[in-house]
Amino acid sequence: MTIGFLFYPTIVTNHVNQIHWEYWALPYVVAAVYFYNEHRFGPFALFAVLAMTGQESSPLTVAAFGIYGAICRRPAKWILTPILMALVYGVLVFKVAIPHFAGDRGYVVAHYFGDLGNTPGEFIKTCLTQPWRPLGQVWNLDRAIYLLQLLQPLLWILPLCAPEFVLVLPSLGINLIVNEPGFRVIAWHYNPTVGALLCVATLFGIRQLVKRCDGRWGWLPGTFGLAFAVCALCISSWMLWFNLNDYQARPDGDALRKAESLVPPHKSILSPITMMARFADRPIVLPLMQFDPRHVMSDLWSREKLYTLDYIILDGNERRFSMEVITRDIVMSFYTNSNYVLIFNEDNVFVFRRRESVLLTP
Repeated sequence: MTIGFLFYPTIVTNHVNQIHWEYWALPYVVAAVYFYNEHRFGPFALFAVLAMTGQESSPLTVAAFGIYGAICRRPAKWILTPILMALVYGVLVFKVAIPHFAGDRGYVVAHYFGDLGNTPGEFIKTCLTQPWRPLGQVWNLDRAIYLLQLLQPLLWILPLCAPEFVLVLPSLGINLIVNEPGFRVIAWHYNPTVGALLCVATLFGIRQLVKRCDGRWGWLPGTFGLAFAVCALCISSWMLWFNLNDYQARPDGDALRKAESLVPPHKSILSPITMMARFADRPIVLPLMQFDPRHVMSDLWSREKLYTLDYIILDGNERRFSMEVITRDIVMSFYTNSNYVLIFNEDNVFVFRRRESVLLTP
């Protein structure tokens, strides 16, 4: 089961995907489950608090421990403490931290909720008072495929055989309800908590299933057989996260390296999003999406500032995000701009240099 966990698609993808904050909370979530199961209240409370630091929606997962405790008939402290901690932490995040740091922009990811609410509070209220509305969004083909991809490596039903499945519901429910399809991409950063808790529920589900069926159905594999099947299915699900193209050199790789070498230190840069790490030590490096109002998640800069950056690298081969594909209009807007000179043009990669530097501030 350890091998199966490490090769479960949403877990193993942590090693090949970009690093996001949710990943850091993964060991804390699993540790909280462990200490809860071991009836060690102090360590559980500590790791539950640490688990909530992973993402602003993580308090919902911690609150689920209270429901889990009620199902397991635990003493009151095991039921009330997780719920109270989640409420306090949620208020701190949404009423203090986000308003302080986000300012006028507010909680920008609220647009994922669609017409279910403009704030997390409205979203939760809609789910509680009008449950048929979020349920209506769940009944779509992409959600069904997503669930199959999650459950197939776990023999489909094993996570459902144990009460620990209730711990999965908050993070899984969010991924199913929100409009943004990125939440339902297996090899993406919205799924580590879902995957880890599904694996935990599977571990308990195997035990429950074998216990209930022992002596009734002789054809049912025992504990080892079920665990082995899960391990084999997790390993064989590599196509959900492994893409050989990610490790092959791009045809325009030499041109991009030449473009990088043309940019001196301490100059502001418009960079392709796939080259951002190359310029991470520069004072100002921005992707084109930073100037595009269609990207509501971006800390948007005014369009005028786009034409004050010192160096412009335009990769016409970029296909990662369709809205950011370099168009002829973008290239020509710099080519015809008297403040810029084209200094590089190779393999559909263009570099423009501004004739005079301008001091920039966000």
